Amino acid sequence: MTAAVPTAILSVTVIQGRGMPRMDFMGGNDSFVKVSIDKSPAECEELAAKQAKEMKSDDEAVAKAATDAPPVLYARTQVSDDHDPVWNEAFPMPIYSATGPRVLYVEVYDEDTGNKDDLIGTAVVDIPRFLLADEAEDKDNPNKAPETRLAEKQRAAVHWVKLSNAQGGPAGELQLMIHMLPKSAIQRMSEKVNNSVDALKNALMAKVVHIATDIACGQVKSYFK
Repeated sequence: MTAAVPTAILSVTVIQGRGMPRMDFMGGNDSFVKVSIDKSPAECEELAAKQAKEMKSDDEAVAKAATDAPPVLYARTQVSDDHDPVWNEAFPMPIYSATGPRVLYVEVYDEDTGNKDDLIGTAVVDIPRFLLADEAEDKDNPNKAPETRLAEKQRAAVHWVKLSNAQGGPAGELQLMIHMLPKSAIQRMSEKVNNSVDALKNALMAKVVHIATDIACGQVKSYFK
């Protein structure tokens, strides 16, 4: 996988759901959630399968290209068998797109063992709007683009997102937390780490010099005894 500094690190936490319709006559739902960035979960699953196949290719160039490709921005929760399910699962995703993360796709399913899983509901989340919803506009620059504001500092927000069923009707809600660490913040953290490492190296070198000096002085003193 590429070692370049990502444009951002986006962490999506699927917290809990409420008001979801029961999909089975008998018993409750066995709910799980799929999330993906800028591509639908189905597109991401197809792309991940394609990359996995290419990584095993006998063609070294094809295998290397698949290995070095950015990660597929997709995740799936565990199954919760509660009527109002709780997951509390976080999925950090490195973003390499120059335009940054734009859209979060959410799909909630009822797992049916041995049969096709039932779709409970879906949502498409505008990530910049989600993160900036509770934040006042920049008074000094009210026309500043959301992408520019998001690139300035890390942000986090928690909101309930409405789900729609296949017919467009209501299908409950999902509580999500999105945390975004932009490249500027990653670089500042990297600089702090590098400075700390340099300081540690300098301290260790000073200690080594001190010990070596003591040894040398001891050897000189013993020579004149």
